[in-house]
Amino acid sequence: MIALGCSKTVRNGIIGLTKLLGKIKFLKKPIEKALPSLIEYCDNAQIGFKHIASDIPTFLKAFLVKLITMIVYYSIPFFLMLSVGMRFSSFYEFILVFFGGPFAITSVVFMPTPGGTLGIEYAFAIVIAAIFAGNFSRSDASGVTLLWRLLTFYMLMLFSFVFSAWFEKMYSKQEKLKDKADGIEKRLKEENRPPAIRSLFVLERIPTFATHRALLPCIWTVLKQKI
Repeated sequence: MIALGCSKTVRNGIIGLTKLLGKIKFLKKPIEKALPSLIEYCDNAQIGFKHIASDIPTFLKAFLVKLITMIVYYSIPFFLMLSVGMRFSSFYEFILVFFGGPFAITSVVFMPTPGGTLGIEYAFAIVIAAIFAGNFSRSDASGVTLLWRLLTFYMLMLFSFVFSAWFEKMYSKQEKLKDKADGIEKRLKEENRPPAIRSLFVLERIPTFATHRALLPCIWTVLKQKI
């Protein structure tokens, strides 16, 4: 990836090799279809690396933040195992558990299930049971695995769904309010009336400030006199 982003020779070599494979009869159609996407991907990779090279300090800060988050994320199984009474005899065992998570995730990426559901759990349970054979029962390994996936996948998915639905509802409500207000303003313009009623319309539908509703009759009276 680094070579692709930094070297045009590598970029041209990848595209040239792909075109060469496209000369094979049974590969011609799929390669011709995918070639524009490949060229775009290679070009975007080089553009991205140019942006990185133009601001190295920001890149290093972002890399450090991402590194810390990954260390914390993949250390979760270690603390879960401590919570169920497992004790580590060496730092080597911690390293095995730390890399057990990425191994379980990448080993079942081919499974056609959302987020590798069930496949990742099964692979991680096998990894944990193999690392601590004799010292950690299969049931304990399964329990740690379920807790790990609950914290790192299912709970995040649930929170994402709730916040997504909430933001969608708020956005939809604002769009409807804007459309209604624009409609009233358009009608008033067609009637050659001042658009002050739009502010009144929006104000009436702000539930946060109760005093606004108390002032509505007074505002409406003034507006009628001016209209």
